[in-house]
Amino acid sequence: MCGRYYIDEHDPLLRGFVDVARLKGEVKTGEVFPSDCAAVIANNRRLTPSVFPMRWGFERPNGGLIINARSETASQKPLFRESARLRRCLIPASWYYEWERRAGGKVKYALRSERGGVVYLGGLYTLSKDGAPRFTVLTRDAAPGIEFIHNRMPVIVPPEKQDAWLSQQFTLDELLGDAETDMEYRREEQVEPEPAEN
Repeated sequence: MCGRYYIDEHDPLLRGFVDVARLKGEVKTGEVFPSDCAAVIANNRRLTPSVFPMRWGFERPNGGLIINARSETASQKPLFRESARLRRCLIPASWYYEWERRAGGKVKYALRSERGGVVYLGGLYTLSKDGAPRFTVLTRDAAPGIEFIHNRMPVIVPPEKQDAWLSQQFTLDELLGDAETDMEYRREEQVEPEPAEN
């Protein structure tokens, strides 16, 4: 799962993505939450990679947002099928967050690729009813070294596979085997108590 990620504006590469996206609309930096608008890399109409502001979350027909899609089944699900084939995107980030459930609360971790640098989360995008682009983050089974935190993780696209990810020449299923699995993590916060149930 991926419910939050972070964009460090002091990173020159991330700052470049943010600046380009801001020419087209408002985007969030720092900790990015579902429904926020963020910088996303996708093909333009000429099928050339460009940076766009997009809102996080596909709209559910009955209300609410879908912020993640299972990569194993996205190509078959009606809501994601066309996007998996034609509208893949990359969400640049410094790291993403995940929470480990423990007795009495949760522990927050920041995770990224062991190679360091910008993390590119693999995603899909679509156009909402008003024509504005929206994205969702694809997830997969967690890598062995981090599955104690959560059993799912985002699909992380290595830099050398980004062109293939955005290309319509490859299927989603053909690309998933290239996702990064060598991850590092750091603990961000102490245990947070679970909210009391009323």
